[in-house]
Amino acid sequence: YQNQPLQTIYELQAVEDLDMSTIKNMLPFVYVGSASTKKNRFNPKGQVLTRMQSVVQTSEGYLAPNDSVAAAYNGSKEKVLLRGVVEVTNNLSTGFTLEKDAGEMYFPNYALISDFESAFIEWQKPIKAINKIIVGDYIIVGDYKASFGQGLGMWSDMTFGKTSETAQLRRRPKGIGKYSSANESSYLRGVATELVFGPVYITPFYSLKQVDGSSSDNELGDISAMQTTGYHRTNTELSNRHNTTEQIWGNRIEYRHHLMHLDVGYANLFLSRAIQPSTHQRNLYRFRGDELETLWLAPTFFFHKISLFGEVAMQNDQHMAYYQGLTYYAGSDVVISMAYRNYANGYSAILSNPLAESSIPNGESGVFASLTFKPTSKIEVKANVDFFDYSWMRYEVYAPSKGVEWFCQVNYQLSYASKTYVRYQYSNKQINSSEETVTYELGEQQKEVFRLNYAIKVNDKWSLQSELDFSAYSRLNQKAQHGFLAFQDVVFKANDVFTFSLRYLTFDIEDYNSRIYAYEPDVLYAFTVPAYTGEGTRYVLNTKIAVSRNFSVWFKASHSIYNDRNQISSGYQLTLGNQITDAKVQVLYRF
Repeated sequence: YQNQPLQTIYELQAVEDLDMSTIKNMLPFVYVGSASTKKNRFNPKGQVLTRMQSVVQTSEGYLAPNDSVAAAYNGSKEKVLLRGVVEVTNNLSTGFTLEKDAGEMYFPNYALISDFESAFIEWQKPIKAINKIIVGDYIIVGDYKASFGQGLGMWSDMTFGKTSETAQLRRRPKGIGKYSSANESSYLRGVATELVFGPVYITPFYSLKQVDGSSSDNELGDISAMQTTGYHRTNTELSNRHNTTEQIWGNRIEYRHHLMHLDVGYANLFLSRAIQPSTHQRNLYRFRGDELETLWLAPTFFFHKISLFGEVAMQNDQHMAYYQGLTYYAGSDVVISMAYRNYANGYSAILSNPLAESSIPNGESGVFASLTFKPTSKIEVKANVDFFDYSWMRYEVYAPSKGVEWFCQVNYQLSYASKTYVRYQYSNKQINSSEETVTYELGEQQKEVFRLNYAIKVNDKWSLQSELDFSAYSRLNQKAQHGFLAFQDVVFKANDVFTFSLRYLTFDIEDYNSRIYAYEPDVLYAFTVPAYTGEGTRYVLNTKIAVSRNFSVWFKASHSIYNDRNQISSGYQLTLGNQITDAKVQVLYRF
């Protein structure tokens, strides 16, 4: 606005306080050029994606014990995804998603084509007052997501929780948007619209859909919990499929100003079958009933170098949740963030996804602080600490407890083509002691993870990445369990037509508690972070072939060999032998 429009991306280097590392991260999202001024032009374009994956070996769930007993899984081993999106005009789009998980049936008698079917119609700014509208009925049309405030009141969009990025402490709500994910639980189905009156945005929404519930043993036909896995492979899982009607309605009003944002809203959840958790004492404060009302207020204030943000939510007129934070930009190379959270014992996150240590955040409180600074132009340090405690018992923790997590990562830009980072993570949490006493005594469990990563771009075609990970886990002062993981990636990009990556990974990890996670290359739009335990090796091949400008094919194959066992996994997923092979094929057509 001050210096007129950019003429080329290379002008980014002249922007004050914008370093090369940030510029490199921005480039995939930056476009320099003129924007189209034509409105509602009929020019359909879109894409259709299909993906199929399967495990070569056959697990116990697909095998019939004898001629008179059928296999536990009703369907085949393949997991299939079909997704299509069409932009009819520059402000009208539609799309669909079909998915069948491994073990589920094709063309089942309870669905049209696949186990999961989803679709949407999104109309951007149909008239001056309406910014966007997502419409449909509760069957398959009109699936959308909603994210408001800081995630305490209502948030069905994806989040990454605690990360190394200081800016992640402040959520940036997107309001309503089309839903094209294959996740079978975190969406709304119905109609939502966003009305714009100057700086005021009003977002009424309505959703009606069938959800899965674990049947309860009581005579009232209640459910013990809502199921979110989306699996419908066995007869038990099928009996829980869509056995409960979920109705959600509400409204959100947001006021936007360059110095502040104010987000206030109300959401009402009603279930056709009440939730009645088990009578275990740790479930004393868990949500019970068939209706949940949520009110939230989320203000955000912007000053010169400080951002203040937060949210307060109240459920059923009694259970409160608080989240308050600030981000301080001390200088061009220093960012400090802090956040405090306090969630009541009776607070339920059925509709929301707040920042928390536990996936069930009721009764949790804590302080999270993070720091990012650059002592030199090539070195960046990221560190955070989270102190948290619980006011009531939890799984394997039958008394109020507390814990702490530390994280530190140092990034070093060795040269324009190579970089490295060192990471250290430490956690200390309380669990039940092994000693049997009248009152439960708590002990400590500790875990440490150390990582060294190095990446280099050898030339325009070849890239390499190496990583070493070490872990140590101890529980109740017992002997520590250790883990080791190392991998080497080789990436070759011949041109815009052919690309492949190859990974060789070896691991030796004594116990599941000392497991190590490692991000794995995958096909477009897929995200894989396996948890490694045991002793063995893994090979991963990932290939992309752009057959034409509009047609691309991906192929991924992975093969794991375990040296410490003769069977893999357990239950219906148990596979005899010490090897497991996965294959995945994806085709994308753009038009």
